[in-house]
Amino acid sequence: MQTTHTPVHRLAQFLCLTGMVILFMKPVSAQPGEFTLGTSIPVMYNPSTIVCADFNGDDYPDIAAGINNEYTNNPLGIFLNNGAGSISTIADSLYTNAEPPAGIAAGDLNGDNIIDLAVTLYVNSLLQIYLGNGDGTFTLDTTITVPSLPGRIVIADFNNDSDNDIAIVSNYGFLHVYSGNNDGTFSLPASVSTGGSSEGIDVYDVNKDNFPDILVGNGNMSSFSLFLNSGYGSFPAKTNINTYRPPWFVVAGNFDGDTIPDIATGSGSYQEKTSTIMLGDGQGNFAPSCTLNVCSNIRDLAVDDFNNDGRDEIVLGDPYGLYLIWTEGNGLFASVDTIDQGDFYRSRFTLTADINKDGKNDIIVGRDGEISIYYNGPFTAIKNEESKMMFFELFQNYPNPFNPSTTITYQIPENGHVKLDVFNVLGQRVKTLVNDFRNAGIYTVEFDGIGLCSGTYFYKLKAGRFFQMRKMVYMR
Repeated sequence: MQTTHTPVHRLAQFLCLTGMVILFMKPVSAQPGEFTLGTSIPVMYNPSTIVCADFNGDDYPDIAAGINNEYTNNPLGIFLNNGAGSISTIADSLYTNAEPPAGIAAGDLNGDNIIDLAVTLYVNSLLQIYLGNGDGTFTLDTTITVPSLPGRIVIADFNNDSDNDIAIVSNYGFLHVYSGNNDGTFSLPASVSTGGSSEGIDVYDVNKDNFPDILVGNGNMSSFSLFLNSGYGSFPAKTNINTYRPPWFVVAGNFDGDTIPDIATGSGSYQEKTSTIMLGDGQGNFAPSCTLNVCSNIRDLAVDDFNNDGRDEIVLGDPYGLYLIWTEGNGLFASVDTIDQGDFYRSRFTLTADINKDGKNDIIVGRDGEISIYYNGPFTAIKNEESKMMFFELFQNYPNPFNPSTTITYQIPENGHVKLDVFNVLGQRVKTLVNDFRNAGIYTVEFDGIGLCSGTYFYKLKAGRFFQMRKMVYMR
């Protein structure tokens, strides 16, 4: 039986850097599968979507998230991993649409071995392709009108031509598959009906023919849709597989350790039995194994093998908490851990990645007003000033608010060119404070606001592949 973690048990050291709160905790005897809240990033309201990938080529997973931010018209936030296992604050990704994205997927879309982003905009019915520059920044390359209002999105090579393709689900009951041309452009979509109001989507080779298939969760019918790949990247046949409750969310995994794909679903219902477990036979057929009453109104779910026993566990989030379900190995489940709880937890998106590169996948949750990262096992805190020099950091200015001047401090662990700019809320540069070569070390810069209007400003540090942005307030 795993230890149940509640807010009462989380004794933490708080490192507050205004704009990001990092909670470091080192359990005495944490084992894989025991989770510690390590990083909390405020993002204004609930994140609309999240994806993890290495955006700047340093082999550490970064985060892209759709956010509602009252201070900027840039609701696609890029959070870079500092290489020490914690995530920095928002970095501008050149996103120019004021509408938060409904879905984000990451993958190489133009064949240059750099991670790109595919973004859906629900209200405007658009698919936008942002090509990665290799340093954590992105440039808008292609905008495509989607036939119906697009939601969540995945990237995979559906036709095995070495070019990544894109699949999008629509809340109006359609699946759109765009074939990639390996240059950031895409052919007209093959569109099929899902038969329901669709939200969740997952890609997995469920019949083990070496072609990725597509799973779609339907919110207005008690079944999810399975689209088997024809082998040419098309999906002519659809199977609706019944579940106990409408499965808004669906994800494939391996719950009984037999290497044959299984499926977990989650319902947005407030009723009981909101998750159904389906065991697969390796041919694309699935039979119900059990239903779970862990939580109600599931907002997302993820699966992963957190304790390295060859069987996947299930992570579920609802408005009141985050829960981990442990498998018995036969498709049934033995125990439930409460990883976190709160009256306004409001889990929205859940995914897994090895954020601190310790060989164990961690849990990333988009929840009420923040992105929370729960580390799998112990997470070692930064203990002294000398160890802080292991990574780049742009600190909050002091004083803040300020009149007429303030001090900005930053640190760099290696020699290189450094640029520090100040922008207004329209994204216009108002002053360049540093644009020169600097040796590794800690630096302070004075910024004088005389001549500027009162209001919110942003200061952005760029040094090599690293960049970070913070906000400050000038009050005359």
